[in-house]
This record gives sequence, structure tokens and C-alpha cells, in this order.
Amino acid sequence: MRSLRLDRTFDAVLVHDAICYMRSRDDVVAMARTAHAHLRPGGVALFVPDCTVGSFIDNSALISCDSGELGLRGVEWTRRRDAASYVVDYALLVRDGDEVQSRHERHVEGLFLEADWVRWLTEAGFTVEVVDRGLDDPPYFSGMFRGLRAP
Repeated sequence: MRSLRLDRTFDAVLVHDAICYMRSRDDVVAMARTAHAHLRPGGVALFVPDCTVGSFIDNSALISCDSGELGLRGVEWTRRRDAASYVVDYALLVRDGDEVQSRHERHVEGLFLEADWVRWLTEAGFTVEVVDRGLDDPPYFSGMFRGLRAP
């Protein structure tokens, strides 16, 4: 996300989900410059982080999924780590037939002010607008950042 160059341009770029792994200003600006480099003039990029400092709350969720002989049960536990990040721990039981194995994963993700997102995306060359994505589901950020590349 920070350095990929496809030697192609597009009318639109969507940066979702993995954007949470940007953990510093430099990460965000590099990722945004990558998106900018892949947009045609007049193109639009949507940047959709899961949360911002203003929307974040510690939380947990149960996970359950089955498909034939495969199954998954787990807990997702999300909590603030420090001023600029949060941690998500996944404790999982994975079933394949009669065999069950346990797994643990830890993900450390970046957490920034809405104003920082706007400033850093602007620094990367975008005209930025915060638009509503229709979520009212804390800890998720109810908006997203629309970045326009100048025509």
C-alpha cells in the first residue's frame, strides 16, 4: 500500500480494511501517495479507516461461522494500546472435521484524529472531504474520507 506502482491509472481507488495497519503519519502519507499515483486526473479515492480517535471505544465480539466440516468460534477483543494505536486480539478455535485447533493472533493498528487524516491526505495531493458512510455502530467511524485528484 505504501510503495506499490502498477504503471496504470484508474477512475477510482478504494482503500479499506488494511488501512488500519498504517501506524504513523509517514505510513498514511505514503499510502495516500500510492493511491494518488494510481488515479487519473479527476479521479476519486475513498479512504475508510475502521475508527478514529473520536469514535474509538474498547470492545469485544463473539465470532461464529460454520461451513460443512469446517467451523470457527472465537473472541475478538479490541482495546486502546497508546495515544496512536489500538490492539485487536483474536482467540480462535478452528474445527476441520473432528479436529479442533486453537489459534491466537494480535493485530496492532493505527489510531488518528479525523483532522490528522484530512491533513495527511491533503499533504499527499488530494482535495479531501469527510463524507458519511451511514454507520452508527461504535467503535466504527461513521464517515470516510473522499479524496479528489485535481483534473
